[in-house]
Amino acid sequence: MPCVESERSFFLFQTVFRMKVHPTSAPLVSVLAALALAAGCSDASPGQEDASAADVSDDAPQTDADAADVSVDGEGPDVSVDAADNSLSADAVDASVSADAEDANLDVGAGTPVNSGEPDIDLETVSGHQVVELTYVVPGLEEERTLDVRMWYATDDEEGETTEFTLGIFTDEFAWQDANILVPRRDELMPLVVHSHGGRGFSGQISTVARQFVRNGWLVVAPSHPGHTLLDTTEPGYSFPAVRAFDVMAAIDFVENLPEDHPLSGRVDTSRVLAMGHSYGGQNAWLLGGLPLDLDGIRERCGDGCTPGDIAAFEAFSPDPRVVAGVSLENLIDSRLVLDESFADMPAPMLHISGTEGNDATGLFGRAAQANLTWISLIGGCHESPTGTLPCPTLDLQESLPTTATYAVAFGARHILGSSDPAVMSILDGSVEVSTSAVLMRSPGAP
Repeated sequence: MPCVESERSFFLFQTVFRMKVHPTSAPLVSVLAALALAAGCSDASPGQEDASAADVSDDAPQTDADAADVSVDGEGPDVSVDAADNSLSADAVDASVSADAEDANLDVGAGTPVNSGEPDIDLETVSGHQVVELTYVVPGLEEERTLDVRMWYATDDEEGETTEFTLGIFTDEFAWQDANILVPRRDELMPLVVHSHGGRGFSGQISTVARQFVRNGWLVVAPSHPGHTLLDTTEPGYSFPAVRAFDVMAAIDFVENLPEDHPLSGRVDTSRVLAMGHSYGGQNAWLLGGLPLDLDGIRERCGDGCTPGDIAAFEAFSPDPRVVAGVSLENLIDSRLVLDESFADMPAPMLHISGTEGNDATGLFGRAAQANLTWISLIGGCHESPTGTLPCPTLDLQESLPTTATYAVAFGARHILGSSDPAVMSILDGSVEVSTSAVLMRSPGAP
């Protein structure tokens, strides 16, 4: 099927996205068609290609599994870079938290217990939601970049305001904006999930799955990637794959250094983080978890428009030791960024979930044969089946979303919490059927 130019797809977005769409409801077919155009098309610039393409050329690193025209753009507060070790310095995060959130210091010690057993899944479970803002300096590029960071957390409010995403285009009636924060029990730290959205997507796409993690005692954060969102798509720089990964690291730094008056300050375990991402964002989960970049190839392919700062950004990037496991949803890995043999050096265990009607992960599964990889293939699943942003005609969201959440929460329990609960183990080894639509496969390199 021929690809439609990005300008036309974006115009179609603006035309048809007049209705509010609940993440688990069935929107207009035209809305589905619009997102499919942007998700499936590639009019890539020299630094960015479509990560969902089976074959990629050798002229430049690709960036996205769901879109091609991407870039870096930002605005706002502060994080800095420690030049000595190229890490984002802890004391440099300056986040603006809403007044409601600052005042919400409820019931210390009464929070949702961390569940290390069988995942507790309910698509209508309620969570609190807030948006904070941070600014950091991108290593190598040495440019300031401002992100919105969404947070999903436990609340015991009995009613709340529906959260709206991207100018109200999408909503989640079960995520309550600026709800009071229910802090963890005194004897527990909350485990952390950090999520990276796809190209021409938005950080709220993961809201339904995020609430499932919250139900099981986790905190979920999701940074925006300016220049690569539904309403903000510009020409990308060559180093954008690295920039996106730095965005995620800045979000972890933010949680690690919450202001002392924030109810969750010091209550979140950032030493063992689960990185998750959809489409292009899934590549971030792999890179942050330790999949080595092909720096020699990246330098060789630096062509027109590539700056010394772009190369410096790739050289400044190193995997985040706080990320000890990852979940990738509907993505592939750019062969111009990572050599096939490098998958044998991937230290973090990975869970990959994809649909047979979305990004076929057969190639990724083959490339990652020596990694510790568990692959869940959703029969009939589409590109947005794991997020629920749009319906899939061949797999109902009421099937794909609980399936995605069950595997992801169980994977987090096993690899972040260290659970050996029989219910968790049986989900992850395939001895228990989670869904008739799910096929579980383990790579030869998986223990």
